[in-house]
Amino acid sequence: MALLAAPVLLLTACALPGQTQDPALCPPVEDSWNAFAADPVPQRREEVEIALDALQYENSTSTAADAARLAKLALLTDLARTPARSPSFWNALDLIARECAEAGVELSFDGHGEPLPAVG
Repeated sequence: MALLAAPVLLLTACALPGQTQDPALCPPVEDSWNAFAADPVPQRREEVEIALDALQYENSTSTAADAARLAKLALLTDLARTPARSPSFWNALDLIARECAEAGVELSFDGHGEPLPAVG
């Protein structure tokens, strides 16, 4: 049983061995979110989605890729409510920020931890 648990922990607790985060993909996540936080219109939300979609297994750690999918899901789900508290969204962005920091790119997200803005 212990032999089966080790691979599961490896896949769920950290990035897969050998994967690296492409640092060039980090600033668009920060820039698009900060633009959306300042001006929450549908076009800016789409820019956030595009930046999150760019974090794929081929060019990102598994942690960043999985967190990007979770962030996008939370963003789409929680923006249906006004205002929307979304700890899962912020947790996902925190994971992306950590992976980017390990790749040498520090990220800062405006409105961190606050309710997601209403799209209008």
